[in-house]
Amino acid sequence: MRQAIEQPTFGPGDLNSPATREGTANEATPQLYHSIAEAVKAATGMHGLPLGPVKSHVTEDQHGNTVVVNVTEPGHVLFPGYVVHSIVKSNDGSYRLVTEGEGLGLLQSKQAPEKLRDIINRQTWEGYQKEILDRAKPR
Repeated sequence: MRQAIEQPTFGPGDLNSPATREGTANEATPQLYHSIAEAVKAATGMHGLPLGPVKSHVTEDQHGNTVVVNVTEPGHVLFPGYVVHSIVKSNDGSYRLVTEGEGLGLLQSKQAPEKLRDIINRQTWEGYQKEILDRAKPR
């Protein structure tokens, strides 16, 4: 869980800080898309505006387990919405990082192409989870 607290989003490392109880302003645009989006913003005169602003909170769930919650802020293409990272114990005794979220943004709606929804809702977070788990492994 410490790794998820320290890196609560998959945005560029220099634009992210650890989640806090009060909420930390972070950038949640995946690194892969961030440079492309920055170039588009600069070309349209929107340079300097955040791409995927979120507030990253660390809190507890109803069972007292630590969780990280990223809440989208106005200006985020998936606003309003949230994503929760938690550690869940499996039946075999192992633990896994679970990422769940919901949102009302147009890109997550049935109006968006299914492939795009899949990238947003599954593929992007799978990469984040793998990175967090890889960093948590003993060296």
